[in-house]
Amino acid sequence: MSDSQADTGLHALRTASTDDIGAYYDRWAEAYDRDLAAFGYRAPQWVADRIAAAGVARHAPILDAGCGTGLTGQALHALGYGHITGADISSDSLTNARAKNCYEALCRQDLDQPLAFEDNAFDAIVCVGTLTYVKTPYDLMASFCRIGRPGALVVFTQRDDCYDDAFAAVLDKLVQSGHWTCRAHTGPHAYLPEHPEYGQDCSIYVDVYEVHS
Repeated sequence: MSDSQADTGLHALRTASTDDIGAYYDRWAEAYDRDLAAFGYRAPQWVADRIAAAGVARHAPILDAGCGTGLTGQALHALGYGHITGADISSDSLTNARAKNCYEALCRQDLDQPLAFEDNAFDAIVCVGTLTYVKTPYDLMASFCRIGRPGALVVFTQRDDCYDDAFAAVLDKLVQSGHWTCRAHTGPHAYLPEHPEYGQDCSIYVDVYEVHS
């Protein structure tokens, strides 16, 4: 992907179709890790550290929803986690994730469609840098509660400009229905501090929820 594509395409993706998002990240896959490192992106490490600090067992099954090229899986693997499943819409990104040898399984998955995992399958679910593009956040979060075992942690990031009243209402609806409890809401953290489009003007929050059912 050219510098101009990486610098200007991210805002437009918020309203893009799922196919267009997948194609965009397919084109970016080869340069993605280098670009994100240059932009100062640290969210994968923050989320991995949260999982470890919460005491999630190293042998626990973990889903990395929207895994991309595997940066979060790589951070988790470096902390000793070995049973990680990755899911993403971008086939080329999944190829790069597979090359990192930190996932037990990888699959192509549109997060706006029903998740192809059994009930109570995971002890933790992470979703990093992905919710910006999800058009049905309630359905996705409800699915996280379905596939997470009672006591499972769901740790996700969301950009401050997307963490609006509607998004907060989705999270609260699942709290009120007894599906999960909020354990932490941290931030704002700098999203891509060295990115020419975002810089210091865009931040992210890191949320931790515990699944009940």
